[in-house]
Amino acid sequence: MIDCSIVIPIYNPEKGIEDVMFLQYNKLISSLPKKRFELIIVDDGSQESIGHILTKLRDRFQIVDYYCLALNKGKGAALRLGIEKARGEVILYTDYDFPYKIESMVNMIQVLDSSNKPMAIGVRPETYYDQIPRSRKTVSKILQMMNRSLMKLHTGDTQAGLKGFKKQLKAQFLSTRINGFLFDLEFLKKIKKEKIEAELVEIELRENVHLSELKLSGLFKELLNYLSLLFR
Repeated sequence: MIDCSIVIPIYNPEKGIEDVMFLQYNKLISSLPKKRFELIIVDDGSQESIGHILTKLRDRFQIVDYYCLALNKGKGAALRLGIEKARGEVILYTDYDFPYKIESMVNMIQVLDSSNKPMAIGVRPETYYDQIPRSRKTVSKILQMMNRSLMKLHTGDTQAGLKGFKKQLKAQFLSTRINGFLFDLEFLKKIKKEKIEAELVEIELRENVHLSELKLSGLFKELLNYLSLLFR
C-alpha cells in the first residue's frame, strides 16, 4: 500500500535540478520513515530529455514513476495525468524544484492524516510576498481580492504551489478542464460547490528559491479562464 503520492509536473528544467529534487525528496521521506511514498513525475512536453533526472532518482528511491505528454499542454494537464496514476491514500502536488520547506509538506501530510477533512490548502504568509518578483506579488494580490469578492472560496489564496487531498477527491481533480495555472482555482471551486471542507495549512518558501517574473502573454488567456469559472 502507498501512503502518500507526491506528484510533480516538470517542463524544460534548469541544469542541476536533479540534485535539488534528490535532496528535497530525500528530506521528505526521511522525515516520515514509517510511510511508504511514491514520486510521480510528469513531463509536460519538455524539449530535451529528462532521463538524467530519472536516473538519479530511480537509483536511490524505491518508487519513481514517469509519464510524458507529447506536447506542452500546461501544468493542469500534467497534474491530471499524474494524479490519475497516483495510488496513495494521500496525494500532494507541488513544483519540481520543491519550492516550499519540507516541514510544510510534512505538516500538510500530518494534517490530512489526523483531520476528517479530505482537503488541505497551502496558504502563504505575508512574508512570502517579500521573497518573490513584483509581478508575481501584484498578480497574486489581485487574484486574491477577486477570489474573496467573487468566488467565496475557502481562502482567497488559491495559487500556492502546494496542496494535498485524500484519494476520495481524485475524481473532482480529474474533472477539471483548465490546463493553465488556474486549474487550482477550478479545483477549489468544485470542492466548495460540493460543500467539501478543507484545512488551511500555512506553508513557507524555502531558502534560495528564485521565482521567475510572470509572462504577461499568458495572463489574458487566464483572465478568460477566470471569467468562464465565474459562470459555471
